This record gives sequence, C-alpha cells and structure tokens, in this order.
Amino acid sequence: MAVKQFDVALSLAGRDTGNIYLVSELIDEKYLLLIDGKSRTISKPKRKKIKHIQVIGNAASEFEGVFEDKSKTNDAKIRKILKEFEKVI
Repeated sequence: MAVKQFDVALSLAGRDTGNIYLVSELIDEKYLLLIDGKSRTISKPKRKKIKHIQVIGNAASEFEGVFEDKSKTNDAKIRKILKEFEKVI
C-alpha cells in the first residue's frame, strides 16, 4: 500500500511504538515526516522510515488546502482529528 500525504499512521518501531501520527510530507521513497500536534508539531515533525509505520486511515478531506495556507491549521486541529482515529484502534 502506498503512503500518501494526510494518511493517518500507526508507529510500529522505535520509542514511539503505538503512537498515531499524520503524514505531513513524503521526503523520498524511504522517509516521511510525521506530526501529532503534541510532541511532534507542524513546525517540528518527526522523520521516520516508511517501513516502520502502518497506514490506518486517511484524513485528506479534513486537510484540503490546509498546508498551503498555514494560517488555516494549527496543532489543536491535528490533535482533534487524530483523537477520532484513536477511537477506531
């Protein structure tokens, strides 16, 4: 399964195993940037290998045009959306 921007992912390896993140950007074919709105904010994303995550959903509809205009988003909005996905797990 291909990973895309705005996918919701579960960390499978590392100190953050079990945490839920939003894919903010794909760096290359091996790495991506993850945010969660708490410890990993929009301004300080986490770099992680794609093979160390599992995609559990997509939140693209909530983020249409958001990252192009930074004033439309904030970490609180990201936390709120990820909280909905925590209920699914």
